[in-house]
Amino acid sequence: MYISGNLVHFLTLSTGELSYLRSASGHGLGALAVHPSKQFIAVAEKGVMPVINIFTYPGLRLDRVLRGGTETAYAHLTFSPGDGFKIASVGGSPDFMLTVWDWRHEAIVLRSKAFSQDIFRVSFSPENEGILTSSGIGQIRFWKMALPLQA
Repeated sequence: MYISGNLVHFLTLSTGELSYLRSASGHGLGALAVHPSKQFIAVAEKGVMPVINIFTYPGLRLDRVLRGGTETAYAHLTFSPGDGFKIASVGGSPDFMLTVWDWRHEAIVLRSKAFSQDIFRVSFSPENEGILTSSGIGQIRFWKMALPLQA
C-alpha cells in the first residue's frame, strides 16, 4: 500500500493486481498508516483543514473522520503500538502541529506545536505509548504525555 497524488494504491505482490482508493476530498494525500491489527487504515488528506479518514480493511468502508489536526496538510501519522487506540499525526507548513487522537471517539487527546520547520515523522515508543518521538529538519524531539490513571 502506498500513496501518490490523490490515490492510495493497493498492490498485491503475489498476483501483481493493483487497485485504488481515491481521496475523499479530491485533493492530494499526505500520509498513510496501518492499524496494528491490520483491520483499519488511516488516510490523511491535504487541502484547507484536511481530515484523516479511517477505513476498515480490506472492505474500505469509511469508519471514522478526524477533524481539526492541521491547517493544510499532514506530513506523517502512525497508530500506537499494541492496541492501536491512538493515532499521532504531524502537520506540515504553516502550523507543524503534533496531534494525538483517540480515533475511536474522534477526539483530540493532545495538541502541541511540534517545531517551526518541517516534521517528517512521529512515532510512539514500543514500550510506553505515552512517549513519542518527532523528527524533522535539524531536530529530534522527545515527548511525554500525561496519561489518565486506569480505574
